[in-house]
Amino acid sequence: MTFLKTIPSCVIGIDVSKDTLALCEHGKQTVQVIANASRSIRQLLAQLRPDTLVVLEPTGGYEALLVSELCAAQIACHRADTLKVKAFARSFVRLGKTDGIDAKALAAYGADRWRGLPLYELSDKHQSDLAALVARRQDLMDIQVAEKNRVQAPGCASVKHSCKIVLACIRRQLERLDQLIESLIQNNTDLSERMVVYQSLPGVGPRTAIALLATMPELGSLTRRQAASLAGLAPHPMTAVHCEDIGRCVVDGQKYARTCSWPPYVPLALAGYFVISINVLLQMARSPLSPYQPS
Repeated sequence: MTFLKTIPSCVIGIDVSKDTLALCEHGKQTVQVIANASRSIRQLLAQLRPDTLVVLEPTGGYEALLVSELCAAQIACHRADTLKVKAFARSFVRLGKTDGIDAKALAAYGADRWRGLPLYELSDKHQSDLAALVARRQDLMDIQVAEKNRVQAPGCASVKHSCKIVLACIRRQLERLDQLIESLIQNNTDLSERMVVYQSLPGVGPRTAIALLATMPELGSLTRRQAASLAGLAPHPMTAVHCEDIGRCVVDGQKYARTCSWPPYVPLALAGYFVISINVLLQMARSPLSPYQPS
């Protein structure tokens, strides 16, 4: 991850919507609205100083064009966590919700926290395509589970017949997606090499390896604690009075990286048969005295 080393001369918060961008410079009250289009964005970027920091929130993919133009212009950009920005704004008793208010909150957040904000780096196209294909496959898997449950439930025969038709279509699409994913990995040297490394680990099969490739490209550059936190598997203490019955909880992280078609416990349990150190950790986690168990 890359961070700014010097204070930015200008911090701009941008609230992204489907058709427009609302932007506000920190320290100013004026909110400017431009079209969410290449021409308008490039005209805006031409007016910015090189040491400007732009802070925005992920908005269902509508921020992709803005982010790509910022990276092309080599202007520092941070995609902020929506919950963190919301909590930051509420600390100043800003309860309103408009595009202008959001843009001002993003600018203030960037100006206050710029030292610890990781800058966005445009990912490789093959990596982005793989993540999109894997996400689509998981969407279809979720739909397939729902349709199977409807087929097995008592009810109208015509509805069950409709569900079976949908299931047949989903199976064909899953086969097609598997072919596309396999082809994409085979045709990319970096992805195929990482795939081999992941599968060399005990308990990691093709499906888990593909999930890790798609959702955790940072693996290899993180410590074990950072990787566990990114995957949403790191325990966080919950020892306040009102949380005594919880003990520890797991928050945030990549949901699909945790599921990987199987629960994460299954690959870990398989690895425990081959690696003594993993087996010891499993036994410690199962112990009633383990800090990972609820108190």
